[in-house]
Amino acid sequence: MRTITLEEHFATPRFLDGPGRDLKEQAEKFNNARALKLIPQLCDLGDKRIAEMDAAGIDMQIVSLTAPGVEQLEAAAAISLAVETNDFVADAIKKHPARFGGFAALPIGVPDTAAQELERRVRGQKFAGAIINGHNRGRYLDDKFFWPILESAEQLGAPIYLHPTRPPQSVIDASFGGFSPMVSEIFSGPGLGLAHRNGCPSASSLAACSTAFRGCRLSSATSAKDFPACSSASTSCRPRSPS
Repeated sequence: MRTITLEEHFATPRFLDGPGRDLKEQAEKFNNARALKLIPQLCDLGDKRIAEMDAAGIDMQIVSLTAPGVEQLEAAAAISLAVETNDFVADAIKKHPARFGGFAALPIGVPDTAAQELERRVRGQKFAGAIINGHNRGRYLDDKFFWPILESAEQLGAPIYLHPTRPPQSVIDASFGGFSPMVSEIFSGPGLGLAHRNGCPSASSLAACSTAFRGCRLSSATSAKDFPACSSASTSCRPRSPS
C-alpha cells in the first residue's frame, strides 16, 4: 500500500520575503538547528526532499504553499505570486510525477481568475486540486462571491483543501480579547506547539459548515477515482447543482 501525505508545505524565496516573512523571521529569531533547517527544507521540491520522504516511508506528497498563502494580498500581487508558486510545483510534478502532486494556490479575491487558474492547473498539469487558507481579508467561502471557484472545482471533480490561517482581527478580538497580548497571540497565532495557526481549525470548520448551509454540499472524496492523486479521504466543497 502506498503512503500519500497531504499536509505537506513548501515556500519560495519571494513568498518568504512577502506574505511568509513572519515565518522566516521566526525561524531566524529562534536560531537553532531545527529552525535554521526549516527554510531550506520548505524551499526544496527536489532530491533532498525526496530523500527525506524515502527515509520516512512516504511514497508521494501532495504539496501546497504554506500559510498564509496568497489570500491576504492585493489582487494583482495574489495573482502573480499564485502563478509563480504553482509554476514551481508544476515543475516538480513534471520532474518527479510519481513523487509529487499539488494543491494549487488561488487568488480567491479575484474569483473568475482563480477559477481559471484552478482549471489550467488541474487539466493541464495534473494538480490534485486547490488549497484555500481560511479567508480572503475576512470574507469566507460561504459568500456567493466565491461561487465561480466552487463551480470550477465541481466541474473538474477537484477537491478544495481548507487550511487554517490567522483569523481576521475582529475575530481575534471577539474570541481572545481580554487576555494579555501574549496570550491572545498564542491562541490566535502559531502557539501551543501547533503545526497550524490557531483560531483556525475551528474557524475553518465553521466556514465549511456555513458554506454547506448556504447552498453548497461537502463531499468526501474517498477513492482514487474521486481524487486521482490520493487514495485516502479528503474533503472538497462543491456548489450544489441546480435541481
